[in-house]
Amino acid sequence: MDEKEFVEKNIRLSFEFSKYVIEHPELEEKNPRGCGSCDTYGR
Repeated sequence: MDEKEFVEKNIRLSFEFSKYVIEHPELEEKNPRGCGSCDTYGR
C-alpha cells in the first residue's frame, strides 16, 4: 500500500466512523468530555 492509498483508506474510515456516530447518538454519551473527537465536532 502506498501513501496515497493509505490516506484514502484513512479518510474513508474517518467518514464511516463519523456516519456511524451520527446514526447512533447514544455513543456520544459514552464519549468522555475533553477527548479528541469531542473537540473535532465542536462540542
